[in-house]
Amino acid sequence: MKSIRKFLFAMTFILIFILMFYINISSQNKIIVDGIINPNEYTNKYSFDNNNFIVYAEILKDIVYFGIESNASGWIAIGFDPTSAMKDADMILAVVLDKEVKAFDTYSTGIFGPHPDDTSINGTYDILSFAGKKDNNKIYFEFSRKTDTKDSKDKPILKGKEIKLLWAYSDSTDIKSKHKKRGSEIIVIK
Repeated sequence: MKSIRKFLFAMTFILIFILMFYINISSQNKIIVDGIINPNEYTNKYSFDNNNFIVYAEILKDIVYFGIESNASGWIAIGFDPTSAMKDADMILAVVLDKEVKAFDTYSTGIFGPHPDDTSINGTYDILSFAGKKDNNKIYFEFSRKTDTKDSKDKPILKGKEIKLLWAYSDSTDIKSKHKKRGSEIIVIK
């Protein structure tokens, strides 16, 4: 009987240790790119256009994670560090349909576009993961990439450093169509 109690005590201790280890690992990797933006998933939140376009951001080690929540009915996009208007902006565009999600890694070659895929202008596709969904007339989209991809068509996004964020959305799912609303803001991801 004593050996059974010792065994049960030892097993309980081992299970508690495993559970604590799992909780610790889970808390370090709290971002899940699944198209669902949970409360407290992201540390940083930026709201634009009267909450019609919200950007969430988190940097964990050398990966940056973004979540976008929008009332758009078409494409959504964010861009980073243009030199003038949209020129030289590193841009991510997304289309979230009922059963399909598309993510485009693009670069704006002119002040007002166009923004071809990085791969068509000697860049690389650097989105590591993405997911999205539509729910209650809102679009939710998440993606991740390296903070510094070493791609000449991408801008480094570093913790604690200012970066100009562009945001835009459309009522059309054709990514070549003009935006309905757009704006920019200097942000710092903490």
